[in-house]
Amino acid sequence: MRSHIAIATLLGTIISVLLAVFNTAMTNTPFEYLQFPGYIAIAILWGPHGGPAPEFVSEVIFVGLNAIFYGLMILWILNWVSPRRPTSQIPKIS
Repeated sequence: MRSHIAIATLLGTIISVLLAVFNTAMTNTPFEYLQFPGYIAIAILWGPHGGPAPEFVSEVIFVGLNAIFYGLMILWILNWVSPRRPTSQIPKIS
């Protein structure tokens, strides 16, 4: 399980950073739809009437929340596809 968490964290961070780079390099692409968790978080924090968001802070929150979102999705997939041991074979700790 610990290796699954490390793999999911690493892949979630890589996906989030790549999506942020693609968003900066190309506009009006489907990659923007994959970043909705970060967009929603920024909109909730600053709101439509909250003034301009600090660029660096909003980018860190944006990428961080996307990394958490995609990391959790990858963790769910890894736990779903990993083989399970039958409960009768789990050693009992006394």
